[in-house]
Amino acid sequence: MARLSSDDPYLVLDSADGLRARKAVEAIPALAAIDVAAQPDSARAVIQALGEIAGAADPDNRGIATDRLLSLLAQEKARRAPDAPGNVLQIYEALGYTADPRAADALERELSDPTVPLAALTVVADALARLHQASSMQPLVQARARVAALTFADAFMAEVQKDVLSSLDKAIAAL
Repeated sequence: MARLSSDDPYLVLDSADGLRARKAVEAIPALAAIDVAAQPDSARAVIQALGEIAGAADPDNRGIATDRLLSLLAQEKARRAPDAPGNVLQIYEALGYTADPRAADALERELSDPTVPLAALTVVADALARLHQASSMQPLVQARARVAALTFADAFMAEVQKDVLSSLDKAIAAL
């Protein structure tokens, strides 16, 4: 835990990974206090640790982790740094591990957000499937209809569309 406050991002990364693997619930407040924008080399490990440990945590610590991830989602979506889009994807994934219904609410909103890249919807759908909240069914069905109605002349984007539709179908089936 002491290494989480290190100036060496690789020590922070290694510590976050180790704490995540051990499901060290006591580490949630320290992980939540890390400024991921200032630690781009360890940000994704910290974000993932917050999500996965939250899933094994008591309600209070789960709330701390989810609150931080929701705050980070807003922060990273607003940031224009090169690492921000990757952090957003990692936050989507981490939210899926929290077992917190509030995470589902946020992810459901992402399904209809026109600024969310099409390919990112696969991560959102997978996270919603892990959270398994009944409230997610309607937003998933609506997102599927919207994505299915898109047409692409570009073969690459048509393949991305197929992947997104597949993820959405799996999430719908999981609920």
